[in-house]
Amino acid sequence: MTNDKLTEPSEKRVLCFGDSNTWGSVPVTGQRYPRDVRWVGRLGGLLGPDYDVVSEGLSGRTAVGPDPVMRLNSAYDDLQVALRSHKPVHHVVLMLGTNDFKRRFGLSEFDITNGLAHLVQLILRSGEVVAGSSARLILVAPLTVRLDGALAEKERRKRLLDFSDGVEVSQLLPACLQKLAEDAGCAFLDPNKTLQASEADAIHWEAETHVGFADLVAQKILGS
Repeated sequence: MTNDKLTEPSEKRVLCFGDSNTWGSVPVTGQRYPRDVRWVGRLGGLLGPDYDVVSEGLSGRTAVGPDPVMRLNSAYDDLQVALRSHKPVHHVVLMLGTNDFKRRFGLSEFDITNGLAHLVQLILRSGEVVAGSSARLILVAPLTVRLDGALAEKERRKRLLDFSDGVEVSQLLPACLQKLAEDAGCAFLDPNKTLQASEADAIHWEAETHVGFADLVAQKILGS
């Protein structure tokens, strides 16, 4: 006799696909927040036992293509693997774009949007994503780059070299992603309305930001 509880898992799987802020990088130090601080870990607690929340965050990951400097694969390739390895997937939280603001890529908000559009279509057309509502995919706008914060001199030099050309692009990207989500028929979340990146290093998140963001994502999923 087959045990249905073993062959047919009842939990809904949430795949969180992103960069260092999904991985849980601590500002400046690059260490990792504990699981109960990271937004992905907190999201699991908020959603409860009926959900299996999976973290697929990678520091340095870009939306548009591979990073030859950091020797990282294309997000498109990584996402295909993640969808297959965690199937069936009921919800995907997609948050990328921060690393694409780096000066060495020279990308506009439209370039980054086009890169994310390929990822959006991969998710929406994937047989591994089984939920039917629009919230099967939540497209998230990354928080804007903050070069006006209380950066230490060493950190300021580093961030200016990396992101000085990306501040305006980061401010223009949310509107582009909102339009992308509307056209694709998926959910959209712009945390910039209530949250901000750390003043300590311009791009990563303080612990309270992880708390606030987890709340926003949980509301999207549970309200779908």
